[in-house]
Amino acid sequence: MGRRGLQNPCRTGKRSPWSALYRYTSGLVTAGPRVYGRYRRVMPSEVLSTRLTPRDHDRLRELAERRGKSLSATASELLSAALADPDAYPAPQDGALVDAVRATLAAVTAPEAVIHREVAIALARAVERREAGYLSAAGQLRKSLDAARSAQRTADRPPDDGDLDSLLAMFGQ
Repeated sequence: MGRRGLQNPCRTGKRSPWSALYRYTSGLVTAGPRVYGRYRRVMPSEVLSTRLTPRDHDRLRELAERRGKSLSATASELLSAALADPDAYPAPQDGALVDAVRATLAAVTAPEAVIHREVAIALARAVERREAGYLSAAGQLRKSLDAARSAQRTADRPPDDGDLDSLLAMFGQ
């Protein structure tokens, strides 16, 4: 015994009980690609890591069990199928919040107000989809709505004409 506890049997000159089994099984696989470890050459692939909700993870696990495949193989097949046929999975549609923002700012036509309207729509999408920073976007959404309405009121107001006011004042009006 050394300082660390059990010593490695290879260093002590003793044979591991598994060495005979390894020597016996290592010569059995001679034809075709090796399937295990670094010799796997079945299909080139890339590693992907993702997060799932517990509900989606359970559904994926159940599907894998029904198919009799591993969880990673089932996930890989689903992703490959989705990417092969993009028409099967349409782009996400806008929800009620974006529709409400569009309806509220439907009458906006002034160029500056249109910019604020588009910002408000983008913020509403971020809030609906719960993208990163959606809580901050919710606060900015109200400010953007107010800015669009204010810009439209400013554009609708007739220009201040001092000559017209002086002319009306001369006639006593």
